[in-house]
Amino acid sequence: MRVLIPGIAGLLARKVATRLLRDGHEVMGVDARGWPGAPKEIELHAVDIRKRGAEDVFRKRRPQAVVHMATVSALQVSSEERYRINLGGTRAVFEHCAAYGVEQLVFTGVSTNSCVEGTARDAADRGFRCLLVEDGCGAASRQLHEAACQNFQRLLGRVDSSARVIAELDASRVPTR
Repeated sequence: MRVLIPGIAGLLARKVATRLLRDGHEVMGVDARGWPGAPKEIELHAVDIRKRGAEDVFRKRRPQAVVHMATVSALQVSSEERYRINLGGTRAVFEHCAAYGVEQLVFTGVSTNSCVEGTARDAADRGFRCLLVEDGCGAASRQLHEAACQNFQRLLGRVDSSARVIAELDASRVPTR
């Protein structure tokens, strides 16, 4: 399966990309930060997700699934810049997915009950199939995480474990040469 990971330079995104690659998927990434030392089999595009170059990746490569990880949570970045990156980047991901036929968006990350759920709510409102990787997210407490997962499943889409998601990806994998 062709999987695109916006925000691939982040620590969790690198782990997801490496696992998908190891399991035989075609992995692409978009991140203005780049990824020095990335596995050579991963197709990297060092562009800002909000810029034309990122849209070109969607248009030319036509990913089948997108693991949206292009958000900034670090407090070293000003709140205005986080807002511009998170809102603008998410908007760009959704617009490119809609324009170029991506149907499946996969969500992981921190703050299951706010950032992840809020982003997925927007995606579901736009008609995308949403999948929350339950053990790929976290919140300030276990209770908040569990409540967000229940809410997600009731209103936004499917919630499943990383093991099941990987097994499904493996089952749908088209062999590459």
